[in-house]
Amino acid sequence: MINIPRWEYKQVLNVDDEELNRMGREGWELVCSGGKGGNYLFFKRPIEVQESKQEKKSFKYEEFI
Repeated sequence: MINIPRWEYKQVLNVDDEELNRMGREGWELVCSGGKGGNYLFFKRPIEVQESKQEKKSFKYEEFI
């Protein structure tokens, strides 16, 4: 089974060091900055998605032979 990571994103404007450290502890990773003067910061972090019972269904190779 291929595990494809899922991400959530956050955009913030003009944050101080304390806020950046808090976001780091929460798992946010800075991916880029932009806007005039680079004021906007863009973050991402992985999200855990609970699979439904149908998605968790496994199969054996022999079932397809």
